[in-house]
Amino acid sequence: MSADAPPPDALSLHDLPERERPFWMGKGKLIFERPASLRNTIFRGSNRIGAFSYGNAETLIYSADIGRFCSLAHRVTIGPPEHPTDWMSTHGFAFGDLGVFRNAPGYEKILGEERFETNHQRTRIGHDVWIGHGAYIRRGVTIGDGAVVAAGAVVVADAPPYAVLGGTPAKVIRMRFDEETVARFLKLQWWLYDLDRRALPGLRYSEPLQALDILEQAVAENRLKPARFPRFEIANNETVRALASPPPPA
Repeated sequence: MSADAPPPDALSLHDLPERERPFWMGKGKLIFERPASLRNTIFRGSNRIGAFSYGNAETLIYSADIGRFCSLAHRVTIGPPEHPTDWMSTHGFAFGDLGVFRNAPGYEKILGEERFETNHQRTRIGHDVWIGHGAYIRRGVTIGDGAVVAAGAVVVADAPPYAVLGGTPAKVIRMRFDEETVARFLKLQWWLYDLDRRALPGLRYSEPLQALDILEQAVAENRLKPARFPRFEIANNETVRALASPPPPA
């Protein structure tokens, strides 16, 4: 058995290849499609990550859904918990967060009973998204397919597909392609297909319009098969189990 093919009833992280073992995760679940590179990433809460996506050193992800073919640079932070600025206190006790004071004398009796709803939102990163070094993505934000987030950007609002964002707070600097080309990419959703180059003669990734023409024709002629990636679930950084693959898109 190869290192990339653990048994479907794998029971521990050691049954996975090294690149698929998260650097660290606390209590929670991580569902990922194979292959993905998780070994440099810290996960907290419940997360999902698509095939061929990866994080570099000190990437930190909280309660997020991340698509396929995403590139996360060093020290990217996605969706960390927030603190209320218009309550009596910004401290976690006000919204019932045990945090680092679990079992500390006198702490539990002052815990608040109200939920801070912002911390129950999920952050969504589309497919084929590139997030640069040190970028910060606010909890609850949605980054559209094909977007690029510049290094050091602080993203506090939703980002449209195929936009290039930068700054603090981040703003759209430009679009990667014109409106018609973006619409074609969004309709095609190439990440849903097995891009077997044997069925795609002449395809050049460096020429987007030519690539669109070839891929659209291949889809129309049923020469491309839907991509089917094995899915696994890691629970509490301990147990691992294989999941049934979802049906291909209609």
